[in-house]
Amino acid sequence: MPTLGRTDIIDDVAEKSGYTKKDVQSILNGLLATILMRVIHGGDIVSLQGFGRFWMADVAARQGRDPRTGDAIDLPARRRIRFAAAKPIRDELARPR
Repeated sequence: MPTLGRTDIIDDVAEKSGYTKKDVQSILNGLLATILMRVIHGGDIVSLQGFGRFWMADVAARQGRDPRTGDAIDLPARRRIRFAAAKPIRDELARPR
C-alpha cells in the first residue's frame, strides 16, 4: 500500500476544491500548526467533528526490553499525542470488505 504524503494530500484537495496548491498548502500548514499548538502547548482537546479528537496523554515510566540483547531497560515517563477516530471513520473501518 503506497504512503500518501503531504504533497499528495495538497494535490488532491487542490484538484477537488478548485483552490491553488499554494493556498491549500497554506491552509493545511495552518491547520496542523494550530492543532499541534493547542494540544501540545495549550493542553486542549481538539475535536474535528466527523474526523476525530487529538489530546495529550501522560505515559507512565515502565520497564522495557532492549530488542538486541533482551536486557531489561527503564523507559522514562513521557507525554504523547493521542488520536481517536470519530464514529463515521470507525464505522467505515468496521464495514466488511
